[in-house]
Amino acid sequence: MTWEWVGDHAKPERKIAAILNPHWSPDRVREYVEFIYANSHYSISEQIAYAKNRSFNPYPAEFMPVRGGVQWQGQIICGHNPWLFARLVDNLVATGESDDEDKVVWTERPKPDFR
Repeated sequence: MTWEWVGDHAKPERKIAAILNPHWSPDRVREYVEFIYANSHYSISEQIAYAKNRSFNPYPAEFMPVRGGVQWQGQIICGHNPWLFARLVDNLVATGESDDEDKVVWTERPKPDFR
């Protein structure tokens, strides 16, 4: 899961927000992405409101649509700017020092074509 943004004003301290278990269900990942975003960007009172009622959330995590508007559970977005982008990847490895996120590489999975 990475932070994505437009403009230097929105750039987060770290690009990689989390590395999740690939065996988690898509719904569990979506809930976790939403939780991370809420705890990173909402005030305490907004977090309390969200904890009591998830429908409060103005930026719910959503599965990405692919061709034809079909929802694909392999990619999830959440937020505004910056936003979280979680996706299934292959060949995830750290090639540098233990905390050098610039040396983490992976292969993006292509979106399926649901024609």
